[in-house]
Amino acid sequence: MKYKLIASDFDGTLANSRDFISPENEAAIADYIAAGGVFTVSSGRMYASVMRKIKALNLDKYGIPVMSFQGALVTDSVTGEHIYKRLMNRELVAEIAEYCEEKGYYFHTYSADEIFIAEKNELSEAYCKAVHVEQYARYVGKVSEFLRNNDVELVKGLVINFDPVKLEEIRRELNAHFDGRVSFMNSSTMLVECVDNSAGKGNALLHVAEKLGIDRSETVAIGDAMNDLSMIRAAGMGCAVANAAEKLKEEADFLAVSNDDNAVAQIIRLALKDKLVANNKKENK
Repeated sequence: MKYKLIASDFDGTLANSRDFISPENEAAIADYIAAGGVFTVSSGRMYASVMRKIKALNLDKYGIPVMSFQGALVTDSVTGEHIYKRLMNRELVAEIAEYCEEKGYYFHTYSADEIFIAEKNELSEAYCKAVHVEQYARYVGKVSEFLRNNDVELVKGLVINFDPVKLEEIRRELNAHFDGRVSFMNSSTMLVECVDNSAGKGNALLHVAEKLGIDRSETVAIGDAMNDLSMIRAAGMGCAVANAAEKLKEEADFLAVSNDDNAVAQIIRLALKDKLVANNKKENK
């Protein structure tokens, strides 16, 4: 079997549009692991949220390297050991928080196991409920002041806006204002995320492959959103689901069916038969 490591995004990729993992995807993952492959989830979600999904798939027993926080943290699913961690500069995050406070943009940030939120409101409640992390929320008042007065390790920041057009304006504005000191990327039409420039899903994938003694050419990455781009580029076979962002599909080697049509199962079944080959003529795009 050529491809020994498959990393899949969760939301919009492994999960369908109803946030459900199909029996077809679950069975394909089990078969891939039984054949000796390593399957892992790479998500922007915090580790605790990703682990709920890992346990639902009964993958936690395998000790897989779980990639969370946009690849800023990789954790062994059995031991809980952090095997890879890329922290954000706390003062820089405080600057981002302060800028968003002045502009009236919603922003919160994370340590490995807590979310630092200014106050409970419609956006914070909707987010925490959607990804089942209410118990990890810590309401700290003005986030910029909290960060400057508390020695906390930070792995990710998040901007939320329910208006996709406005969110894209905010993303462009933040990238221009912070001028490469940190990269702001879309993980959905409502979320813009940022991690340290040394983090990202692609770097996490390469680190995990190296740790497992797997060559880059033997890796597969599957995604749907622009925060998956570095992973798609890093993998030996970068796959985009049919519901993916157009720019991501342009970069992918393989274009799969949609997340609602069991894209992950399609890719795994082809990989098991050594029939996963590029089908996207990128040079013609």
